[in-house]
Amino acid sequence: MATTSPSPPSTSLPGSDGPAVATFGLTRDYGGTGLFDVDLRVPRGCVYGLVGPNGAGKTTMLSIITGMRHADRGTVEVAVPRRRVAVCPDVPEFDGWLTAFEVVDLARSLTACGHDAAAVLGALRAAGLADSASRRVGQFSRGMTQRLGLACALADDPALLILDEPTSAAAP
Repeated sequence: MATTSPSPPSTSLPGSDGPAVATFGLTRDYGGTGLFDVDLRVPRGCVYGLVGPNGAGKTTMLSIITGMRHADRGTVEVAVPRRRVAVCPDVPEFDGWLTAFEVVDLARSLTACGHDAAAVLGALRAAGLADSASRRVGQFSRGMTQRLGLACALADDPALLILDEPTSAAAP
């Protein structure tokens, strides 16, 4: 659980039936623009989308929830251990000399114990990249790179999956 500023009464303790993610008065001010006083409850076991115009603060909020940015004030509660949270950023980037298999295997090794080729191949399959496992990612299109980011996020079977612009450049 990550917290910034005083915490309101907890509604999302691990193992409870509370929300998977909750924010209380979440604010990040970039000099008049940003994210202001957001209260959010994301139920467990659902797909939840944030919709709004460019500059509305969606990416900022996801970055604060994942711990990549800090809020100026407010509280974030995440009901799963941080190591069980996976993130796919809006523009994933990878070293071009690695193969798709190596990229996903490396991502998985950061949170999982041991090498598991089946898990890596399963994540590549889920992202539609099974046939590209041995290709160097420097040859990937923008859409394939987006799918590779998704495969990395799926590689360790996360309890909470956060996707920022998941369909950007990714054709069906």
